[in-house]
Amino acid sequence: MSFNKLLQQSLLWRGFYFFTVLLLNIAISRILRADGSGGLYFSTIVFNFILLIVSFNLESGFTYFASSNKIPYNSLALLGTVWAMVSVMLLAPVTFFYLRSITYLHGITALRLTYNASTFIMGVMLTNYFTVLFYSKKNFFIPNILLGGSNILLLVFFVVGQIYHLHNNTLVTIYFLFYPLQGVVLTVLFFISHKKEDNFRLPSKTDFNLLVRYSTITLVGNLAFNALYRVDYLFVNKFCSQSDLGNYIQAAKLGQMLLIIPQILASAIYPQIASGGHQEYVRDSIIILFRLFLQVFGVLLIILIIIGRWLFPFAFGNTFNSMFMPMQIIIPGLFSLSALALLSAFFSGKGKPRINMEGALIGLIITLVCDWFLVPLYGINAAAAVSTLSYVANLAYSLWHFNKITPLETKDMFAFSKNDWRWVFGILTSRKNKPGF
Repeated sequence: MSFNKLLQQSLLWRGFYFFTVLLLNIAISRILRADGSGGLYFSTIVFNFILLIVSFNLESGFTYFASSNKIPYNSLALLGTVWAMVSVMLLAPVTFFYLRSITYLHGITALRLTYNASTFIMGVMLTNYFTVLFYSKKNFFIPNILLGGSNILLLVFFVVGQIYHLHNNTLVTIYFLFYPLQGVVLTVLFFISHKKEDNFRLPSKTDFNLLVRYSTITLVGNLAFNALYRVDYLFVNKFCSQSDLGNYIQAAKLGQMLLIIPQILASAIYPQIASGGHQEYVRDSIIILFRLFLQVFGVLLIILIIIGRWLFPFAFGNTFNSMFMPMQIIIPGLFSLSALALLSAFFSGKGKPRINMEGALIGLIITLVCDWFLVPLYGINAAAAVSTLSYVANLAYSLWHFNKITPLETKDMFAFSKNDWRWVFGILTSRKNKPGF
């Protein structure tokens, strides 16, 4: 499959999935309001950090070794299944016995918190493992149709639950139940679709050591990046009100929606670089996309300045009246994250995940130091400003290394041209074209 075709398929099916994520997010925010949705999303942020450690970030290794055909797909699939099951079996009792004697996350009981954590971690772990395996096989349809359909069904449950006045705790219980359901279904679909292939055995010791060595480096990098991306929530939670926390997390989640297309494109770039195909084409594509992102986020900032003050309360409810300023401040940071998504995929595909790790650590140090002093004084606006500064620093470091690997002129990054948009249009319409300067 050509690189343009990969981009097109990724944009279509992942775009569908992320659209359902946006709809579900709006429904949950309006039903649970700022304080309720803030607590729910804050708990998933904590679980995500635990997940990253427990999963050992094996999905990055799965992508690299499956795309480069260095380890059989089905060996990786079997390892992922076993790893997820054993991890949750060990994690659940430890979580319960640790939490039963303390109050945690706004008074949630240890049993309910254990249920939330176990279902979330198991479901997302399986989903991550098998999504990247499908992507490595250039199949964007199955995982995104399943996950998008699951989001639509969950949205229906929330709407019906509000109509029949179900308690919020019941809705949250259903919310977490969907994670393992979709993970298990995706696992079964992968094995069914590849049942004719051999290698339904665990990786050899040599292959496992290679996988662990690669995943260890990416784990450290992703831990640093996830801390960089989410540690500001901890400062906001500590120094600001629950309403401010809900507003800030909602602004961050809306920002994540703006990163959808860069993440979609990165999911197509990573396997292509790892497999060694279309190297120069992918490099030129990254530079063009950098220019396009710069234009798009500039226009978006102008639009937010004009209509953002009334748009957010209208879309999410009147309790989200503090999103306007942090959302404006974070836009340059979101542009940086968009470019970083492409560059991180490039470095990972090149077998150089250490660059991603070092850039994230630089940004994390900036965030920790500045948030500690500024958030208590200036609240969520300071948190947004510090995040933007950290993301820009991370991007600058990555661009420096990108230039060392594939030299380019600075003017290339800002040489706006109509041909860039014609290239995008060609991808969307399946026309054959090449990126150019």
